[in-house]
Amino acid sequence: MEYQVLAEFVRVLRICTDTGIQAPFLQYLSIFIQNIENYCFSNDHINNIIAHPFNFGCGDLDPYYISFLRAISSKVNIGIISLLVKVHGDTVVSFPLYSAALKFSQHSERMIQTAVRAITLNLYKVSDDMVLQFLSTPPVSDYFSNLVWRLKEQCSHLDGHVHALKERFTDHGWKELLLEADKIVDEIYHLKDIISVGESCLSEAVALSLLNFLIFPILRRLLKTQQSDGSNLSVVTS
Repeated sequence: MEYQVLAEFVRVLRICTDTGIQAPFLQYLSIFIQNIENYCFSNDHINNIIAHPFNFGCGDLDPYYISFLRAISSKVNIGIISLLVKVHGDTVVSFPLYSAALKFSQHSERMIQTAVRAITLNLYKVSDDMVLQFLSTPPVSDYFSNLVWRLKEQCSHLDGHVHALKERFTDHGWKELLLEADKIVDEIYHLKDIISVGESCLSEAVALSLLNFLIFPILRRLLKTQQSDGSNLSVVTS
């Protein structure tokens, strides 16, 4: 029965382009996913829905789609994850669920960013060796580098607020500084959560990104006392 329902979902999506219909459709699908048996993942219906070319950015479709992805990730275990990846020989070559989630990692809505992080952590915790190898190998592992680059940019923004407050203190400037500091704390906690999964390949990917894109540039700045690496981060914020 569940197979037939999923197949019907795919059929409807292929003929429906109205986001006003797709949004509640995805909401219902998220609830359906949470209650289906694991064997229903043993075909490409789920991946077909994930890969459907939705018209994102129009209406409220984005949060419904991310909720759908999160519902799937909450069901994934060591038995299911192999049904959601594409494999060539002994190597994972594609993971639609993970790739689809990462497309929203820089979304303007904080709630969606948080949901993406929950999805990635759910998948990391499954601890499938082939999948982990795929996730920790370029270009997929660029996600970790991007996290660190964003952390570096936020440190630069914080640095700017620090210097602005030194020149002229305002209540608005102080609130902006606290907001930037909160963003940095969130980024650090997310990196900590990834390392805390306990998978060495993930921890190594995060550690190398931190060293290469954040820590070493700061150390070079401190040692040379003059900027030479393109960063706007000063000794004050470092």
